[in-house]
Amino acid sequence: MEQRYLSTHYPNLDLIIVDSTGEGLNAVLGGEAEYFICSANTCETYIYQNFLSNLEIVGSLGIPELEKQNQARFATRSDWPELNSIINKAIDEITDEQRQILADKWLDKNNRHKLLVETLTDEERAWIESHTRIAFSLPLKLPPFAYVVDGEPKGIADDFVRRFEKEYGIEAHFIAYTSWKQIVDAVQSGEIDFVPGMNITEERKQSYYLPSLH
Repeated sequence: MEQRYLSTHYPNLDLIIVDSTGEGLNAVLGGEAEYFICSANTCETYIYQNFLSNLEIVGSLGIPELEKQNQARFATRSDWPELNSIINKAIDEITDEQRQILADKWLDKNNRHKLLVETLTDEERAWIESHTRIAFSLPLKLPPFAYVVDGEPKGIADDFVRRFEKEYGIEAHFIAYTSWKQIVDAVQSGEIDFVPGMNITEERKQSYYLPSLH
């Protein structure tokens, strides 16, 4: 709907049509687009879940016609009016307090952070309290996941680390090396604490914790 409206009313805009939220946000990340238009909650949730710390929601277009179109509704079969009536009655029974509880749970950033921290065990919380600064390194050339430019970490893995810092209050200090062997030796010796971007092998399973991918 946004595309049709903008094409009609703002014909001079250079619009790029995408098939998904991820494709749109990646177009901004890759420099193909200056911004991506979508529901603020949808974009924010995708950014949060995928650790895209270098993207943010900047505001609304301020176009009432589009704001109205983005108000999602339940859709039911047209030959089942009873179901539509039942759902409407259930929605009408939701109190303002219950609506606020739902909004706090799914839309509030601070609450999402609280829910994440509350999943930690006592041992994990104690570990964080005693390890507020940890060191890491990255593969030199493994784009877009991890790479190093002029001694600075880049890529998806670095975004993940920055989100990790933000969520748990831990400072992750990057140490640059000139070869993969130096990185492996550093984590084995304890000079650094973790390495995003290490492939899983049977040999490495004996020496490192290798978390599952999600």
